[in-house]
Order: sequence, then C-alpha cells, then structure tokens
Amino acid sequence: ETRRSLADAGAKLLVDTVCKWAQSARILAKARSIDNSEFHPADALLRLNWNHELFGRLVEQFRDKCREASQAIPAAIRTGELERARQIAHALGGAAGNISAVKIQASAKALERGLQEQGSVVPLLSELEKSVASFLSNPGTTLFEPGGGRADSGPVLTS
Repeated sequence: ETRRSLADAGAKLLVDTVCKWAQSARILAKARSIDNSEFHPADALLRLNWNHELFGRLVEQFRDKCREASQAIPAAIRTGELERARQIAHALGGAAGNISAVKIQASAKALERGLQEQGSVVPLLSELEKSVASFLSNPGTTLFEPGGGRADSGPVLTS
C-alpha cells in the first residue's frame, strides 16, 4: 500500500511538472509572437518566473498608468510643475522597465532627463506620447491581461 501511494505521488509530481513545462512553453510562444522593438514580454516573463497572471496584472496596471501619465505630464508642464512632471515620467519609465515596454521606458527616461536639465521638452514629450499611443493601440499588449483583451473570456494563458 505504501509503495503504491509513493508511486501515485511520484506519477502526480511528474504529470504536474510536465504540465507546468508545457504551459511555460505556450506562454513563451505567445510572448515571442508579440515581441517587437517596443515590447519584449518574454524578457519580463522570465524575470517573473513565467508567472503570466502576475504579468497580466502588471500590464493592465501599466496600461492604466500610461493613460494617466499621458494626461498628467502635459498638464504639469503647462502649469510649470516641472518636478511633478519629472516624477511622473520617472515612475512611468520604471513601470515600463518592469514589463519590458522598452520604447516607453527610453522615451520616459529621456523626458525625465530633459525636465531635470530644464531644456526644451516638447520633442521629448511628443516622442513619449507617440510611444504610449503605439503601446496602447497594440492588441498584443492585452493578450496577457485577464480576458485577453476580450470582455467575455477568462485568462488566455491557462493550464
């Protein structure tokens, strides 16, 4: 009886391991299918130990942060609150780095430096706005969110 119980436990562990590996392979394939010069989801997933649910939540939160920052930064600049605009750009760049949204990260960091040096920030702000608009309009950025960009479904990448 004990041997059978141990054999069953070993078989379950083997099946669980193979299923986890197969799920990681599906997640990696999905991530690579949307990887481009602006967004490297496979890199972020690797840092998160392939936790696609956490990654989906981070992407969803980042999309919200992009929408907020794209309004808050220009408003702060218009009212002369350059330090506030710099802080928002800094936070956006850090969040972009967490999910490997590399174009937004670079644009936000450039704007942050421009605001710190108090130079002309109009072209830097324009570049950030373009990067954010491109990210938000990319359907691939919603594939890891709960619902996978569709209101009628659950998480896309499940076991």
